[in-house]
Amino acid sequence: MKCTHAICRLPFVVGLAALAFGLGACSPAKQDSRGAEMAGATGMGTGTGGVGGGNGPNLGAGGSFAGGKGGGPLGGSGGTVGSGGSVGTGGSVGTGGSVGTGGRIADAGSGTGGRAADGGGPVADAGPGDRTVTPPSGMTLTIGGKVVPKEKVIVFIHLGHSDMMGRASTPASLESYVHGTHPQLWMYKKGGIWTPAKESTAGNPSLTQAGPGMAILRTALSLAPDAHMVSIGRGSSGAFCLEYRKSAATGFYNEIMERAIELKGKATFGGIFTMLHITEYHTTLAEQMKFSDCLVGLAEEIRADLGDPNIPLMVGGWTMGATDPTKAPDSPTAKICIPQIALVPSKTKFAGVISTEGFPMDDNTHLSREGHKRWAESGFAIMKMNGWVPWAQ
Repeated sequence: MKCTHAICRLPFVVGLAALAFGLGACSPAKQDSRGAEMAGATGMGTGTGGVGGGNGPNLGAGGSFAGGKGGGPLGGSGGTVGSGGSVGTGGSVGTGGSVGTGGRIADAGSGTGGRAADGGGPVADAGPGDRTVTPPSGMTLTIGGKVVPKEKVIVFIHLGHSDMMGRASTPASLESYVHGTHPQLWMYKKGGIWTPAKESTAGNPSLTQAGPGMAILRTALSLAPDAHMVSIGRGSSGAFCLEYRKSAATGFYNEIMERAIELKGKATFGGIFTMLHITEYHTTLAEQMKFSDCLVGLAEEIRADLGDPNIPLMVGGWTMGATDPTKAPDSPTAKICIPQIALVPSKTKFAGVISTEGFPMDDNTHLSREGHKRWAESGFAIMKMNGWVPWAQ
């Protein structure tokens, strides 16, 4: 059959359109704990949310959309760009988002495992399917005179140097945020003692200074308003990673774990949060070169003793606003440890790195109260993005 001019051109037009979709799918995309953003040269469809919520408009030639620019750091589910291959289970761009044939969403993770924002390479077996909600256990705890199911008692272990212990005094507007109590926020002490949580949650006797403990609890509560959030915290000025290991003479590990083990099988462990980085200048060069192994080893010791290999690990990144010569991001120690921190998610599952770029400081070394608030929110954004918060379902 002799084709008409229009019919003969059809394969060329279809091929050109496919090429346009492919180019759109392979366009650069960046995602971190502050939201998700994608841009495509050509595409179609709508995107609903990113990590931070917000609807993306239709894409046309040269168009782009940004999901995650609105609604804060904690909401949203994936949109669609082009057509074809899927990100796969555990991908860290929303829920079920897809990308063009052969496409890849850079720095956002793909396939089973995914990748935590700002956290280095892919992690095996870190998909949300591994943190699915299990049937109710029937186990309960009595907290403040109220009987609470195990699944609604969410415990967070947080540890680190002076920033974790608490050095922040500003801004005054967050006074009630850090020193006010809430009927569902608790600190757990050895021997079954439940105390209403307020700063300091990690050992600083100061009545004015604060660390990130309350920010961790309040952010977690915003994700699961019907749960009780529990702090097991320990900070120490100048402490470095090796001092928190199980074999260390400091006893920090035992102090933390004696409390945590009392809740083993009775509560849900929601995460391990660390602030260990700028004090590594106290260690040797050889120890700094193995800093990532120390952080991973610490998490694995805690997971093993609690009988839960899947407790998420949120590693605080280097304090990028530090200006103290020994602790600044351009210091000799930082040049070794910052790349080491980035390796952690490639060495253990359910691990992410919290970037502190642009976070407010209280002095030349420590985050402010607002900095701690952003730090906690960023950590939970990474966890939510990767499906590591089954207790919030």
